[in-house]
Amino acid sequence: MAHYTSIHVAEQIIKNEEIWLSHPFHMNDLEELRFGMLQGVQQFPIYAQAAACTPSRAKILLDTFSHYVGYMSENTLVDTYILCLCEHAPDDKDGVLSMWRSYASQGHGIALVFNTRNIPDPPQAPLGIAKVIYGAGRPLIRIIDTRCRNTPSQRFADVITQIYDAIFEEGEAL
Repeated sequence: MAHYTSIHVAEQIIKNEEIWLSHPFHMNDLEELRFGMLQGVQQFPIYAQAAACTPSRAKILLDTFSHYVGYMSENTLVDTYILCLCEHAPDDKDGVLSMWRSYASQGHGIALVFNTRNIPDPPQAPLGIAKVIYGAGRPLIRIIDTRCRNTPSQRFADVITQIYDAIFEEGEAL
């Protein structure tokens, strides 16, 4: 994984032996966060109606979902910080042109390359590494919609896993 940045910031990272994470609300592109949250809030009720079988169970499911969305918005999200890295093949000597232009001082910066295989990932750790799929909103909405509408009898966790897998599989085409 590579972190594209200015020479000044790279010097600070190396000199201080620390790297700072940013709050998602201060990113230059809020779409990653906004899209996921908005689609979850819009699509979950459609799935819940089909999966719950009865109106009373659907109401309980939707109320619980609303509770956790509120909790996330008020408690979890305010203490969420990220570090954006770009995939980087070990044999890649050039990096990604768009990253150089956008994040490394128009190509006059530096890419710090990290070997993430050595980063522990225990379940209780407050650190996670996840891939972000960039792409147009409509194809991602289509994947979510198709999975939710065609699998109402499955456990919700299984459907979410299938949605993630479908997005990951089609991510390259987006």
